[in-house]
Amino acid sequence: MLSQNIIQQMACALDEAEQNGQQIEAFTQTHPMMTLEDAYRVQKAWIDMKLARGRKKIGKKIGLTSRAMQLAMKIDEPDFGILLDDMLFENECELVASDFLDPRVEVEFGFKLKKTLIGNELSLENVLEATDYIQPMLEIIAARSYRVHPQTGYTRTIYDTISDNAASAAFIVGGEKIDPAQLANEIDLAWAGSVLYRNGEVEETGLGAGILGHPAKGLIWLAKRLAPFDEGLQAGEFILAGSFTRPVNCRAGDRFLADYGRLGKIAFNVI
Repeated sequence: MLSQNIIQQMACALDEAEQNGQQIEAFTQTHPMMTLEDAYRVQKAWIDMKLARGRKKIGKKIGLTSRAMQLAMKIDEPDFGILLDDMLFENECELVASDFLDPRVEVEFGFKLKKTLIGNELSLENVLEATDYIQPMLEIIAARSYRVHPQTGYTRTIYDTISDNAASAAFIVGGEKIDPAQLANEIDLAWAGSVLYRNGEVEETGLGAGILGHPAKGLIWLAKRLAPFDEGLQAGEFILAGSFTRPVNCRAGDRFLADYGRLGKIAFNVI
């Protein structure tokens, strides 16, 4: 386990990288014995720094929900990060490319909770009962440390990604707000999906089933992950359930459109 002094130094390094727009070395290059617990401690320390400056928690994101991504990162479970108030953007927004380090777009469903979810034995029904609405959302992920170092070729690991707030940088809400009651008779969220266009060209397609079989299962996993710490998913939070597409590079001059069919569209420009 890394000392608290090293954990704090890592958090400061991530904070400076984001503010200065300069990527840093992946922590596992100099601390190869870093653990999952260490990574979440760095994440918390960095988020605490932001909260001390006046930011507010508004939710959580779940990442690496697809089996393919887990195999690529050599893990057997998802990860999670924290959503802050300055990360929320509305449909048809403009994002400044230089505000993000190596930005990429992921296509997701988000859950807005009206009741707290906590515990080890939650069901899909429990999740839906606690949900105010489900809505199409896009996540902008970023990399404050190098994904692949340009000189050494060193690739960052899951520990580096978790430290980096699970790569979360922003999220965009749009489309229709789905009443969970509709899921019983009208909409099968596992078969609901999206086509992601960049500058009019199809870049990705996917279905909600790509998220552990059903997007709500991501929330069950996260509640179970937090239960030993007497934490949960709080009423009023946004929960990003995980991407059902691969990340797509995001560049100045791009226009993105995610078409969720009957569930609406999300679009944004990158300047």
